[in-house]
Amino acid sequence: MLDKNFSNHEYDKEWFLAELKKRNVQVSEISYAVVGSKGNLYIDLFRDNSS
Repeated sequence: MLDKNFSNHEYDKEWFLAELKKRNVQVSEISYAVVGSKGNLYIDLFRDNSS
């Protein structure tokens, strides 16, 4: 997590961590995460469930 990415946005680190908790996801599992233009959190995990 890059703390500077939380400094100028309405979505703070506490919000992000709460969203992860709701989804039962740990920070260490995340490859990439971004908040979309409508406030939706999109997460790409390192684990790949495809065959």
